Amino acid sequence: MSKTKYAIVVDASGHAVILDAESYAKAFVIVNTHIPTDDEGNAGEPVDSPEGYTMREGERLIYESIQAALAMLKPRWTGKEWVETASPEEVDARKPPPYDPDKEVVYWDDVSKQWVVSPRPPTPVNDSIFDDSGSFTPRMTSLLDAYWDKKLSEYVEAYRESSKKHTRGYINTIL
Repeated sequence: MSKTKYAIVVDASGHAVILDAESYAKAFVIVNTHIPTDDEGNAGEPVDSPEGYTMREGERLIYESIQAALAMLKPRWTGKEWVETASPEEVDARKPPPYDPDKEVVYWDDVSKQWVVSPRPPTPVNDSIFDDSGSFTPRMTSLLDAYWDKKLSEYVEAYRESSKKHTRGYINTIL
């Protein structure tokens, strides 16, 4: 009895939808295609396996019209097309509430299963480091100059201290 080995096909990466036994979309996955080979190196039929997901009994992969399924709340595969099975109330509940995009941020909270509207954080004063020409702004130039002047003076002081210690030691060794 020979053991089966798997070799990954190079151009294997693709997208698919995992369907449960009732043909509802369960997960959207990246699929890798493997070709099983036996000990003699004979290749078998290609096998698709979802990346990071273990297929369970009754689940299958569908490759058709994935974009259409992604646009739906509860997609179900009929064998020919995707249909939305969520009620109109469920679909309406997933629509973001009205908000002022200049003053508020809206996001879906998967834990509470509802939209959250929160105040937009204040926009910082335009403190850009570059001007329109791509050069540093005068403010940024002065900040950088001050920083490097301080660093340079620290290095010079450290060098002077090091030189004093080294020179004294050298002179004392000679005398």
